[in-house]
Amino acid sequence: TAEAELARWTQEHKSRLPIVAFVAGRFMDEMPGMSFGHAGTVVNKKVDSPADKMRRMREAGISVAEEIGDIPSLVRERIGN
Repeated sequence: TAEAELARWTQEHKSRLPIVAFVAGRFMDEMPGMSFGHAGTVVNKKVDSPADKMRRMREAGISVAEEIGDIPSLVRERIGN
């Protein structure tokens, strides 16, 4: 997934960029067995849960907003304002 690729790139390059992310669709974690996503995801069965994506990005040092309204404060934290 793009989230996994971002986390991998951030770790490999020891990035110090002030990255802030938000993962939509967290309701999917409460609906196991249901298929969501674009056609490529559904066909290839490549499914990371939103919780997996968030965990992976946090482990890479990326700030992940729990709610969309948290983004401004996380951006301020990351850029030092």
